[in-house]
Amino acid sequence: MISLMLVVSLVLAALLVTEALRQRGDAKRYDQMNEIAGHLNAAAGWQAIERGVGATIIGSQTPPAELVATFDEVGRNGDTEANSAALKSEKLLSERDGVDFKAQFGAWKKAYEEVKSSRSAVKGKSIPAPDWIAKATANIDAEFLLRDVAFAPEDPSEQVLYYNSVLRANVAALAEYAGRERAQLGNVIGSGAPIPPETLEKLKMFRAVVDQAAAKTIALRGLKNTPPKLSSAISAFEQEFLGEYQKLRLDIFKASAEAVPYPVTAGEWISRSTKAINASLNISKVVGELSTEAADITLADSRNTIILNSALSVFALAVFGAVFLFINRSVVKPVIRIINTLSEGSSQISAASGEISSASQALAEGATEQASSLEETSAALQQITSQSRTNSDNASDANKISHLAGEGAEKGSVAMKDLLDAIQAISKSSGEINKIIKVIEEIAFQTNLLALNAAVEAARAGEHGKGFAVVAEEVRNLAQRSAGAAKDTAAMIAEAVKKAQTGVEIAGKAGGAMSGVIEGVKKVGSIVQDISQASTQQTTGVEQVNVAVSQMDKVTQNNAASAEEIAAASEELNAQAESLNDVVKDLIRLVHGSDTHAAELLFHSKGGDGGVLLEWDDDVFSVGVPEMDRQHKKLVDIINEMHHQVRTGGSHANIGSVLDGLMEYAQTHLKNEEAFLRKNNYPDFDTHKKLHENLLAKAGRLYGKFKAGDTALATDIMMFLKDWLVHHIQGVDKKYGVYINSRA
Repeated sequence: MISLMLVVSLVLAALLVTEALRQRGDAKRYDQMNEIAGHLNAAAGWQAIERGVGATIIGSQTPPAELVATFDEVGRNGDTEANSAALKSEKLLSERDGVDFKAQFGAWKKAYEEVKSSRSAVKGKSIPAPDWIAKATANIDAEFLLRDVAFAPEDPSEQVLYYNSVLRANVAALAEYAGRERAQLGNVIGSGAPIPPETLEKLKMFRAVVDQAAAKTIALRGLKNTPPKLSSAISAFEQEFLGEYQKLRLDIFKASAEAVPYPVTAGEWISRSTKAINASLNISKVVGELSTEAADITLADSRNTIILNSALSVFALAVFGAVFLFINRSVVKPVIRIINTLSEGSSQISAASGEISSASQALAEGATEQASSLEETSAALQQITSQSRTNSDNASDANKISHLAGEGAEKGSVAMKDLLDAIQAISKSSGEINKIIKVIEEIAFQTNLLALNAAVEAARAGEHGKGFAVVAEEVRNLAQRSAGAAKDTAAMIAEAVKKAQTGVEIAGKAGGAMSGVIEGVKKVGSIVQDISQASTQQTTGVEQVNVAVSQMDKVTQNNAASAEEIAAASEELNAQAESLNDVVKDLIRLVHGSDTHAAELLFHSKGGDGGVLLEWDDDVFSVGVPEMDRQHKKLVDIINEMHHQVRTGGSHANIGSVLDGLMEYAQTHLKNEEAFLRKNNYPDFDTHKKLHENLLAKAGRLYGKFKAGDTALATDIMMFLKDWLVHHIQGVDKKYGVYINSRA
């Protein structure tokens, strides 16, 4: 089937191309002919001036230098145009087999060479003026004839145009001005008077037009493409009009100039001139017959072409119809299903990629913040590690110092014990000294008694006893002093013994306290040792935590980089989704050839960067009720706002705000729409209301899930909004619009 369609298409294309090439060739030929005619006309204009200036030079006794310069200048200008015409003509002859044009081109070249070769004779005044004028005129006539031959008809359609627009015009002009001459000369001949000068000037003007038209007409006779019937008519015209009739005209002008009777009467002149003019009109008659024949040929060709083209067109339409049905059944419907699937898939991909993009952006931001926090934690842990290491070192030092303090305390305890023993020995020695003092006191007492007894005895002795009494007194004093000293020493020793006893008690207590100190120092040493060991373990643990945090920092940095890559990939995915939407749109238009799915296209053709998803289009979305359209536009605004929030990673609160507006809109709009339909007695009101209830229920379920904390609803929400706009408004609401407008 497709092969057949291809063959038909190729045949039609070949016909069209052939016709186009033919028309292109004709246009190119007409353009060349037009350029040739333009150059020939321009050349003839300059050569006409050259002819007049040359005749003036020949007639002048001493031609002015300016006049000769003008002659040379106009000659050069004419040569420029003539050479251009010659080049264009040679190019046309190389592309076209034109026998008549080639022959006339040769005749013109010969006449043109005659003019160029005569220019020096003109400036030397060695050629008669009539000969120069005749050569120049012959050249100009040859140029005009070449121009006319260039436009000679080749096919029947061109012949119809040429015969009627050119040949008949020439014949009409010839007959008209010959008729004017006939009338003027008939009047003069009838009066018998010579031709008045003013009439003679008119007749010369009439004859110039007649001669020019006759020359153009006669030139067609020798052309190859001129039909024999027309050539015969032109020959008859030439024989009649330029033969006997021309001789009669010249005889009449001669008789008028010589003032002798005219060779014919006025009636005879009218009869013979009418016969000659009718010979020219016979050409017009033949042209009419040839035009009719050419028109019939053209009409027949056109009819055949129309029949052929119509048959081909009908056949092509039949083939195209069959192919269309075949493609529609075998290709279009599956493609439509694929398009619908692609459309839904691309929509979901687009929404999902938006969610992924938002989530990955949030993940990247969170990972970056976590990496920053971990860097701060790592720095703090390093500081804690340093402090723990310092604490460990300090605890170790304290342990050593505590150990030394314990050793010192033990040494102090030993020294305190030795001190206690020494004090106790001192106390014991003090007791012995006290005993000695008491002996001394007793000795002093006895000595005092002895001294007292000696004094008594000395007193008894009298004079002989005075010296002894003095000694006894001194001994007594010494004894008293010794007793006093012994008493004082005893008191002091007693005091010392008492203090020594107190010191023993204190030393005992100090020894007990020292023992407690030693015990405490041992406990402190043990605790400090435990602290040192714990600090060492803590330092080791903190160092391990620091290593772990460093590893976590590296992992977090990698996660942040990966999150950024995911975000970039999701953006690329989103871009690809939008490209897929464009492809789907093109497929829909290609398959349907119209905007059948315009709503789908509008929904998917915008919003690739998180901006406006779609714009309201009356031709697509309008239901034909202005108030409902105004309310439906609000739904488009909500769709665009939701799309913006999803694509830009809007917060939970912002999306919730849009959903709040959606729920409020749904309840208000659907209620208003139901009131409107009830007011207008819409026949499908009950069905429409149930659809509204389904919409509200679905919106309520989505709203409830979102409020319950389910944030992964962007795709579901957008698909719900799309279904509302595309299927409900487009497929359902437009029905009541048609109903309402049909009642208006």
